[in-house]
Amino acid sequence: MRYVWICYKQLLQTWFVIIETFAAIIIFAAMLKFRIRLAFTVVASLLAMQNLCAQTADSLFVSGVTDGAGQDTLNNTLIVVADSTMRDSTAIDSVPPIDSLLPAALRDTSKYALYRRIYVIPDSLKVHKWRYDPNVYDFDIQTYDSTLDMLNLHRPANRDGRVTAYLYQLGTAIHSHEYFEPNEPTRFLFLKSFTPYMHQAETEEFYNVSKPFTLFGYDGGQKDEQIIDLLHTQNITRGINFFFKFNSYGGNGEYVGQKTKNRSGSLGGSLVSGRFATHLAWTFNRIDVQENGGIVDEYLVRDSIMQAREVATRLTDARTYIKDRQLFFDQKVGFVRAKESDTADTGGYWFSLQYTFSRQASTKYYRDKISQYYNPILKDSLSLYKHNYSGRETHDSCAYSDQIHQIRLNLEEIKNPYAPFGLYGALGVHKMRYYYFNVDTLFANIRTTTKSSAYFEAGLHRTKPGLLTFSGSYRQYLAGYKMGDFTMKGQMRQLFSKSEKPLSVTAEAMFERSKPDYFLTDYQSNHLKWQRDFSDRPLTMMLSGRLDVPRFRTSIGAHYALNTNYIYLDNDCQPMQADKAFSVMDVQLRNHLSGAGFNLVSRVNYQVSGNENVLPLAKITAYEALYYERDQFFESTNGHLYFQLGVDMSFWTKYNAQAYSPAVALFYNQNETETGNYPFVGAFLNVRIKQVRFFICGHHINYNLFGMRDFLLAPYYPTSKATFSYGIRWSFYD
Repeated sequence: MRYVWICYKQLLQTWFVIIETFAAIIIFAAMLKFRIRLAFTVVASLLAMQNLCAQTADSLFVSGVTDGAGQDTLNNTLIVVADSTMRDSTAIDSVPPIDSLLPAALRDTSKYALYRRIYVIPDSLKVHKWRYDPNVYDFDIQTYDSTLDMLNLHRPANRDGRVTAYLYQLGTAIHSHEYFEPNEPTRFLFLKSFTPYMHQAETEEFYNVSKPFTLFGYDGGQKDEQIIDLLHTQNITRGINFFFKFNSYGGNGEYVGQKTKNRSGSLGGSLVSGRFATHLAWTFNRIDVQENGGIVDEYLVRDSIMQAREVATRLTDARTYIKDRQLFFDQKVGFVRAKESDTADTGGYWFSLQYTFSRQASTKYYRDKISQYYNPILKDSLSLYKHNYSGRETHDSCAYSDQIHQIRLNLEEIKNPYAPFGLYGALGVHKMRYYYFNVDTLFANIRTTTKSSAYFEAGLHRTKPGLLTFSGSYRQYLAGYKMGDFTMKGQMRQLFSKSEKPLSVTAEAMFERSKPDYFLTDYQSNHLKWQRDFSDRPLTMMLSGRLDVPRFRTSIGAHYALNTNYIYLDNDCQPMQADKAFSVMDVQLRNHLSGAGFNLVSRVNYQVSGNENVLPLAKITAYEALYYERDQFFESTNGHLYFQLGVDMSFWTKYNAQAYSPAVALFYNQNETETGNYPFVGAFLNVRIKQVRFFICGHHINYNLFGMRDFLLAPYYPTSKATFSYGIRWSFYD
């Protein structure tokens, strides 16, 4: 009867998965139209149904070790994450390995390199997740963060204390002030200013949960600013998991012509069982942004009392629209089973064969009706662009698509004296397709180009728990468009003790020669066009080091880069190549001081560019937060209320920051306007009650303080006056 009952519960949960999938579609459709009330109703109904059905499946998911005989023990490598009762945002590397908590016969157990470590936190085991690591073609285990730290930094441009240039309105283009911490890369050139809003299939997070897990978030602000976050994941069986994510960013903007409506999401899952490991992720992204080209003159915000909606802008009725679809698939099969000395039940595999497929398809549209504007200060009519080749409205489009196929043979990293580290060799093919279209004065200009490349890659890695971990790889393009390109990189981490918070040193190096993106050599549109022959390929050498002192929550790091044949966009937004090599260096400090309930969080960068005409940089960027935190216990209800109350500030020194071109959605050099030397001060309250977290924060509360009004975030793009926003994050574990 027990087996009949288990089968019944399994069938019941599978049926609920089907119901839940249809419910997720309804939620997704509702959120596309900002039907928040309908979305809340469906979510509430879904969670109520799930609570009834999931209780019958608890016995199907066992977390941890069941008995000393090894039966039903560690069938999956277990990586777990603390729940909301953890107060510190603890990094996964500081979590003690499970070795010290297991019976002697099971210590230092590892599966074949899919999951490299085994951790346990003495708390309720609920959610664990991992991310694909391209350095070793493995999966980088991460924690699920349910703390309050930086909860108020809800805008993608400012998350984790980043100091960026953006167009203020949520959903608009973002450019980092810090050279060594740019936006997440993408293979489509004209999409790189929007990647902080996107899901990308190759870097998507995968999950494994003991109970169904749902996270719902909503942020609101002035001018209809909204952020919606939705995540649902659950296991069908112990080794099979699926997930669904949806994000929305939008608002009407402080100034005319700043309305945004961005959507992104992902759907995927994983199967990890025995010798097989399969991961699949599909992502979609839609960027829909009205472009106003910036204000016509800075005087209108610096030295006047005009309302924001009254300030004239340099574009009218302009729009950027980008669609992006990505697919990632990875299949790994282990063979030649290794019998480890401690126990035969937990042995890994000597070898594995791995196939990886990745695809991206992106299309960008840009249109504007009038690119001329009147400057009331100069009393003259000007144009945002130097050229209008068609002499009429702009209707530009371009597209990029690619496919990557790779097959790889691995010598796995297992506990065996004959395999102290892992080795791999891989062969891959990368096929790319480029397309652009614009209408000139006589003809429609259409060009489609296909490029292909083949490469070989080899590497080694040691990532099992230990004092020393390292990885290194070398990729050489053997034929095709990128023939002659290579990438060589390596990283090493040394721990100096086996304590829970060990002192560590990390070093990384990279040496690369790469052919420029095709769109940097050949592109045509109504306002911008170029053809370049960059025969001297860019060459980059990069070195970095970091000292981590977890006990004092302090990290000190430095980077150095030497750029040869560097390609940049000049003052006319045209691709150019630097005629001399130049270097870039920075020093970083990350620190978190606390005492008597008070906390001071610092994130400071000092950086120097060897050629300011080619690569202008702010000398100093900084984010500082000072707050008081307390865990208030209510004896009458036996409940806790944890809160943070404080102020924060972001700042960068004055320099000729890069300007934004709506025609290509890229940032380019300019020497007309300086930004910086202005602190942006905010105040916030972060609160957590059980599984609910929420915040209230004020932005730019120092507006017009002491007459300071030099508040450009990017050239010609000012921030607004003092505003406020609020948000909530609600986690459901069953």
